[in-house]
Amino acid sequence: MIDLPRALDGRTALALCSALLAASTASAQPKPLEVMHQWTSPGESASVKVLADAFNAAGGRWKDSAVAGTALAHRAVVARLTSGNAPGAAQVNFGRRIEELAEEGLLGDISDVAAQGQWARVVSPAVLKSVTHQGKVVAVPVTVAGTNWLWFSPQVLKAAGVAAPRTIDEMFVAAERVKSAGLTPFALGAQPWQLNFVFSNLLLGTAGRGALEQLGRADTAALNSPGALKAMDLFLRVRGLVDAGATNRSWNDSANLVITGKAAFQFMGDWAKAEYSAGGRKPGVDFGCMLTPGAQDVYVIMGDAFAMPARVPKDDQASQKRLAAVVMDPQVQRRFALAKGSLPVRSDISAEGFDACAQQALKVMANPAQVLASANMTLSGDVNGAITDTLGRIWAAPGIKAADAVALLTRAINAAK
Repeated sequence: MIDLPRALDGRTALALCSALLAASTASAQPKPLEVMHQWTSPGESASVKVLADAFNAAGGRWKDSAVAGTALAHRAVVARLTSGNAPGAAQVNFGRRIEELAEEGLLGDISDVAAQGQWARVVSPAVLKSVTHQGKVVAVPVTVAGTNWLWFSPQVLKAAGVAAPRTIDEMFVAAERVKSAGLTPFALGAQPWQLNFVFSNLLLGTAGRGALEQLGRADTAALNSPGALKAMDLFLRVRGLVDAGATNRSWNDSANLVITGKAAFQFMGDWAKAEYSAGGRKPGVDFGCMLTPGAQDVYVIMGDAFAMPARVPKDDQASQKRLAAVVMDPQVQRRFALAKGSLPVRSDISAEGFDACAQQALKVMANPAQVLASANMTLSGDVNGAITDTLGRIWAAPGIKAADAVALLTRAINAAK
């Protein structure tokens, strides 16, 4: 008990006690944990709040550090980790990016949290492998995303007098009809990574799963088929089926074109569903969703994890483990997946309450043989970057022929191996 000097009057004593109590409370609060991520669209921000609120409720202090854009965000993460000024946690895609950071000794070890939480029992082997390096769990998986989604506007298709397509060919017939009706067939932001999404989906729909698997191994035989040549030809046709504002537009602004009935189709991962579902809009009524036409029995996955940087203070290490446990909590997994429009990484989450789009994915994912790792998980950064950059150059090359574009892409992949 503090013995206050008798000379202090009541008001002075009360002020001193208040100051001491405030100082004691401040010292008891945990240090903020900076969490870098790239979830910056309105729908994504709402899902991030689920994680932040859960972490804070568990006794942590979430310090938000958002960087827009996949490529820019990853460069920012690498810069922070290699400069000795690492954040407490950093969003990184599953697979090779985590592996590359771990190989440089930049990631810590949360294997004890994984063991205590029995992650091996509730997380698919492919996902757990993607966050493990040399037997150590170095990142916590947050969410599984599907990359082969086609979003569409039922209203635009109705105005053009066409039905939802079942094949890639039907999609392009519908696109031409939409264009004739004075509307935009494809909502697209012509950024290289978005163009990669378009080409990959066209390749899957025309050349099949085998071609996409080969490309995911940097095997250029994937491009030596009539289906691959057709995919490139259709990719080039898309240039004439977008609006004048496509150059460098963000994916969520492109989604808004479909939402507002100005465009028919958008190829984008399932994170786009948060944009489509905002404001109470419902799948099957206000917007449509399907897996790649012609390949609706395949689910191409990627995902996000929070990598746990090494060489951080001990109090940050404790907070990292707290964050990992919170993120993998079943209720947090469920709330985050529902808010974001993706799927939980845990297999023990009930499908009840997930919408019609998620139900499509869950049905396909029930058969592991129908799940395919995306190139983001399997290719090195150099090869994946070469594919993305080359598709950007092809898109920007007026008059290029499909065969020449395929040859250019083949050379770029071989040079980057």
